[in-house]
Amino acid sequence: MKDELSNAIISGNIEFLKAYIDKGNDFNGITLTAPGGYGKSPIELAVLSQSNYKGSLEITKFIIDNSSDEKIAEVLFSFASEEKYLENMKVLLQCDVFVDLPHQNRTALQMATGNRNLKMTHLLLSHGANPKAEGEYGTALEEAEGISYEPAFEKMMLSFMKGEPKSPFDFIDHEKVIKQVSKWVYSLITFGKEQQNNTFYAVAIDGNKVVANSIEKFEITLKKYQEKYTDSYTAEGEIKKLKYSAGDFSFHEIEKEMDVTNSSGVDLDLTFLTPQTNDNRTKKDLLIEGLLKNKELFTKEMNVTDDFIIMADGHTY
Repeated sequence: MKDELSNAIISGNIEFLKAYIDKGNDFNGITLTAPGGYGKSPIELAVLSQSNYKGSLEITKFIIDNSSDEKIAEVLFSFASEEKYLENMKVLLQCDVFVDLPHQNRTALQMATGNRNLKMTHLLLSHGANPKAEGEYGTALEEAEGISYEPAFEKMMLSFMKGEPKSPFDFIDHEKVIKQVSKWVYSLITFGKEQQNNTFYAVAIDGNKVVANSIEKFEITLKKYQEKYTDSYTAEGEIKKLKYSAGDFSFHEIEKEMDVTNSSGVDLDLTFLTPQTNDNRTKKDLLIEGLLKNKELFTKEMNVTDDFIIMADGHTY
């Protein structure tokens, strides 16, 4: 029956699901199989299917209506844990679930704040999450007050509590963003001119610094790994994973201070700072967009492959 339920959710067969409930069943306490073989709760699979397959809002709502508050809260809590689940959370919240359902005596907002997920925090606030709801470790607002390096958490919550909601974008220091992007671009321009004997296939933002690797340096790294791990790094997948592992890049000390005494400043394209409709971009988003927008300034000074990429925050561009 589990396979039939999984297929019905993925394929959008609402009639099968209704017949299942009409027989006195519910969707609690069962684990279904998602494409790829991963185990998912019925709610998680419905959200995934709505986003990526033939599922629908009707099916997701139907499964939620026939699930316990405990199971709904569990999924809310799980999605709130990482910002990679942001789109999944949007789908879940379309179903008008109570956003402050507690799981293990904590709300989704408390989890998102505790895990420093700024966009998720904003999304939950936008759907009525209560910053002053009590939980195992206090309130989300109390948690936010302790995040001194990113005051946007607290300021966003206070703005929603005042009825004047603001997003992460509203609290970004644009001058600091411009300064950081300028430093990265200037450093890559200078670095490219100094490394004319290398052909680069990737630049990555690793932590808060730019790193790079070249075909020549990767071949040396690959040889070292193959000599050290004689039974590994021969398959295409293993080699590719190593090739694009920023931690294994050879060039980690790229950044240079800009020489402002000889007009070496970079003429950046700053259009990436233009506000967008319902703009919830974070400082990290703007830094990535700034580097991408000004990519041509440094790649024209570097020898790059035809498939050269920029890697940042788990994505490639």
